[in-house]
Amino acid sequence: MTSDSTPNDPKTRPLHWVVDLFFSAPIYVKVAGIGLLVTLLFGTASLYQTRIGVARAHYTIRGESAWATVTSLAQRIAPLLMSGNKAELNQAIQETKSLMPGVRYLFVLDHDGAVVSHGSSFPKTAPADLAESIAARCFRCHEGGPPVQPMSLLRTVVDSIPLAAGTARVFRQGEERVIDIIVPIQEEPGGLLRIGVGDLTMTREVAAISQSLLITLVGCAAIGLLLSLALSYVLVRPIHALSSAANRIREGDFATRATVWYRDEIGALAQAFNEMSTALGRYRTEVQEKEAARQQLLGRLVQAQEEERKHMARELHDQLGQSLSHTLLTLDSACTDCAGKPAYCCQVKEDIRGLIDEVRLLAWNARPSILDDYGLDQALNRLVNETAKRADFALDYQYVAGTECGRLPNPIEVTLYRIAQEALTNIVRHAQASQASVVVLNQENEVRLIVEDDGKGMSGSSAEKTERVSLGLLGMSERAALAGGTCLIDSSVGKGTTIRVRIPLERKGTDGNSNLHSG
Repeated sequence: MTSDSTPNDPKTRPLHWVVDLFFSAPIYVKVAGIGLLVTLLFGTASLYQTRIGVARAHYTIRGESAWATVTSLAQRIAPLLMSGNKAELNQAIQETKSLMPGVRYLFVLDHDGAVVSHGSSFPKTAPADLAESIAARCFRCHEGGPPVQPMSLLRTVVDSIPLAAGTARVFRQGEERVIDIIVPIQEEPGGLLRIGVGDLTMTREVAAISQSLLITLVGCAAIGLLLSLALSYVLVRPIHALSSAANRIREGDFATRATVWYRDEIGALAQAFNEMSTALGRYRTEVQEKEAARQQLLGRLVQAQEEERKHMARELHDQLGQSLSHTLLTLDSACTDCAGKPAYCCQVKEDIRGLIDEVRLLAWNARPSILDDYGLDQALNRLVNETAKRADFALDYQYVAGTECGRLPNPIEVTLYRIAQEALTNIVRHAQASQASVVVLNQENEVRLIVEDDGKGMSGSSAEKTERVSLGLLGMSERAALAGGTCLIDSSVGKGTTIRVRIPLERKGTDGNSNLHSG
């Protein structure tokens, strides 16, 4: 299915722009614009119809009146034409012109179309079909006299106006309209009586009526506009209140309630909005309670995990490590007293020393005792050094603390250490980096941990593919949240990864909002 025009077509683009502008305008502009437009359309149509109707009625009445006058005049002058009494004929024509206002011309024509009389004065205007031959045929009324002066021609406006006994034509000259009527003279075969009646006074009256109607139209348009604005205000005020309430709810203020202005559809919408706000507030409270319980449970699980790791590290170091050391000493003493020293004694002792190192490493990874004894700085320094021995990239470590900043609370030190440990493990296994760094900023009101590398980075899709990495990142965020802080991970493909952890501090012996507690 194809269309002759598209939204980008230059022919339709202005129309789309106007439509979009209208539908994007505020409601009060739409209502006011529609009200004003309807008022202007109906007012303009009424003004036009009134003006046309008044003009038609005037022409009809004026034409009927002129027709009756000329018919009476035709009966009066018929005997004068038959007797050739030109003086009385001119007098009768002149009397009719003086008694009937607005007469622009009055001609008596014979059967040949020659002018027999036009009164005592020659008309200044005449229709074109009559004026073009008047100079040649106006001889029976001007025999032996001076030549007549040319007349200004009338231009036809309407071909004909139906009257009760005939038809009339309308001519125009400037702002005036002239009604032209032709009445036959019955007693004079072929004779005609032709009159032109002007309507300058009526035209001015119609103009005055039109002006009055225009003023009324402007007043009605102003009243309509005011009513439209009032209606717009009535409609828009509750909508604005709903919009404001929705914005406050979006910001988290679920105690917001919209004002129910009226009991109409918008009022019903406001009532439904308030019920929704109440339900959202109740739901948020339930979610917060569940989240607090989850955080507390998770904090206890992490605490129990750390306690178990501490216990396991102590058992590995004190029990298994000591047993292996004792076995090594016993074997070394036995080999010393042995007369013939077997060749495999040295290998066994090396294997036992390797087991001792493995046990110590396991104990260190489970819970480094240096973290509890000497704090986060020494523990991270040891972690970075041990990681650097196994990594094939440069690894830098910095710890910056204020002069009055002492050791961090133990739960926060454990949190930062575990996040750094997980981050370094991910860098070694997955980042393919050439350089990495670990920075701790211990400030008065907060502590920050920054771990970054220049490795291959990751996008959202690649992070989801590597379950181990995604779980580790989730664990970092959870640990930071349990300590009352935040963990932001910034990574893009080919540009490395940066992990920023921020935890607020309270230096008066409290742990703030932390859900972690030292054992």
